[in-house]
Amino acid sequence: SFLFSEIARVNGIAYYETDAASKEMGYNMKKLEESHINVLLGFKEGSCFFVGNHVWEMDGIATTCLFHIILGELSRRQKTLEEYLGEALEKYPEIKTSVFYYVAEDRGDVENAVEGVVERIGRDERFVLGERKIIPRIVDESVVAFHGERRKVTIKKSFAGPRITVYVEFVGGDPTEEAVSFCEDALAAKKNNLTRKMLSE
Repeated sequence: SFLFSEIARVNGIAYYETDAASKEMGYNMKKLEESHINVLLGFKEGSCFFVGNHVWEMDGIATTCLFHIILGELSRRQKTLEEYLGEALEKYPEIKTSVFYYVAEDRGDVENAVEGVVERIGRDERFVLGERKIIPRIVDESVVAFHGERRKVTIKKSFAGPRITVYVEFVGGDPTEEAVSFCEDALAAKKNNLTRKMLSE
């Protein structure tokens, strides 16, 4: 989703993300019309796109339709597929990722840390990564994501043990140090007896 949000931002396209449940999709389609948002990206078992009145689902029929659209675009521009994709790669920079995690001796400490973040979101607290505002989103009971311009931080609670994994996705300068500082505060790491480790440790 971070890749699509970056593509939308680069092209000045309004962007909205929602769960893929039928009720959620119907409700948010109405929001699209009212807010003039022209792209809706849904998630759950799969993902799908609403662009205007058209629906693209990740299945064979939609893939075939999309393939024909790309062929038409190549013919219109008189370009090879390699040239077309080369332009896209220049326009949309590489999304990089860094990962670190927290461990605790007791699972209750992990639960308290994540619940603390959710409570702060419920109070509409302002979250900042470095000097940039980031928008929180509770994905489900184990995942909280923070979206910002050219960066995203995802906090994921493990069900296998007392562990929290943090994924930092970014374009341009590496914000990992800022993300570490942000998570130390957001998760109340010291209070909840969390020990931070890098992925290689």
